[in-house]
Amino acid sequence: MANFFETIKTDITELAKWNTSPTALGKLQLIFDAGAHAVITYRIGHLASKTKIPVIRHVMLLVHFIMNIFVHFTSGIEICKEARIGKGLVVHSFTGVLISRVEMGEFCVLSPNVFIAGRKDGLPSIGNNVFFGIGCKVLGKVTIGDNANVGANAVVVKDVPANHTAIGVYPFKLYPNKTSTKSKLGNV
Repeated sequence: MANFFETIKTDITELAKWNTSPTALGKLQLIFDAGAHAVITYRIGHLASKTKIPVIRHVMLLVHFIMNIFVHFTSGIEICKEARIGKGLVVHSFTGVLISRVEMGEFCVLSPNVFIAGRKDGLPSIGNNVFFGIGCKVLGKVTIGDNANVGANAVVVKDVPANHTAIGVYPFKLYPNKTSTKSKLGNV
């Protein structure tokens, strides 16, 4: 359970790094962030699905169900509770993000309208420190390496090597990153 709260703390800390709004509310503004609500809802659902005690699992699943409906109707963000996502997930969006059953590493960033889903051939596997641009789609059994970037509106149906950027619709173009995502984004 301590790991659960540490993971949520890391998620909120990472989101705060992306929150560049100069409002007077500052970090308090994160309470109202739809991406933060979606990530916390996912974390509760994922923990509930792993909980062994039936009564606790059912209560947590009920809480997840209610929160998930709220998040889905207010923001259109849907993260499957069976997905395995590392700490530091940032949903930097308030609209239309869908993540199905995937394996995603740590410190990934999702922009608005990102769609990540499996197909008949399998499920996506995503490394650490991956950035997903606005409107990109990741479909099927693909592997996206560590420190990769998926450009805006890119459609990824083939593997993206580590430290590369995928741009365009299949066949997309791959460009090597000159610096790693972690250093380029200020240790995100």
